[in-house]
Amino acid sequence: MSQQMKIIGHCRFSWFGISDTGRAISDIEAAQSILWHPHRMAIRFHLFEKVMLPAMQAQTDPDFELVILISDELPQTYRDRLERRIAGTANMRILSTTERDIGRALRPTLRASIEDSEKAVHFRIDDDDALASDYIGRLRHLTKSGNPDAGTAISFPKGVLAFFHDGVPKHAEYFKSYVAAGLAFVVGESYVRNPFQVQHRQVGKRQPSFVDPTFHAFQVTLHAVNNTKGYDTIVHDIGVTSPGVARVLRNNPALAAGQIVAPDVDAAIGRAFAHSTGSELRAHLAATRDPVALADAYGFI
Repeated sequence: MSQQMKIIGHCRFSWFGISDTGRAISDIEAAQSILWHPHRMAIRFHLFEKVMLPAMQAQTDPDFELVILISDELPQTYRDRLERRIAGTANMRILSTTERDIGRALRPTLRASIEDSEKAVHFRIDDDDALASDYIGRLRHLTKSGNPDAGTAISFPKGVLAFFHDGVPKHAEYFKSYVAAGLAFVVGESYVRNPFQVQHRQVGKRQPSFVDPTFHAFQVTLHAVNNTKGYDTIVHDIGVTSPGVARVLRNNPALAAGQIVAPDVDAAIGRAFAHSTGSELRAHLAATRDPVALADAYGFI
């Protein structure tokens, strides 16, 4: 390579598009009442500000850009708060769009990243998850030492899961070969797709990849407004166990019996996240149990 690859991250912040944030929302009126409901947005902002954003600001390698994708129609109250929260953070910017297709929305950014370089690396992160403090550093080392071809996917599949069990926030170890959190694609002239365009569980069946399971790379956060639960109600019952949580509990009988954190997980969190602890992350999750109070504190209602 003639020069170091650029590393660019992408986060959808309640973007109204054709994706898991928009399949059940057909028009702006529905988006206003469901996607941008004050209770839902209060939880999204809380986890963005307390979990996702601090983890990105604590990266040991700050040489990356984070692009936060929003809709032009996002209500001004939310846009203003988002702008305030990233103000002064030089490597983060908001991308506002009318596009409903994630490929079209992000393609100009992908194209620009390879204008003066053969390849670039693009990763995804959801606004309620977190990446380990050395995520960018490890991603850079991998791309520098291995020089992967355009079209290569990169996954760091080991991390932790933060979830509710009987209304109590808990932590367990989590492993998924092609996890959405931190999934990265090498982009070049022969491959201009972003990691949101491929269903993450299918990545290993579609393209060459590199998978490094040797460190805890992320926290995936399950809570009362996870998009994958659908939009039948704005805030879901956190006491209802999802299939994923059911598997975690089967594999961790002590958690099912009332234990708060699986063995060694708090130590792993301490190594992974320089800015926080397991107890702090669980406290942030616990606060989402009262979206009305959050929305009131933020001035959304």
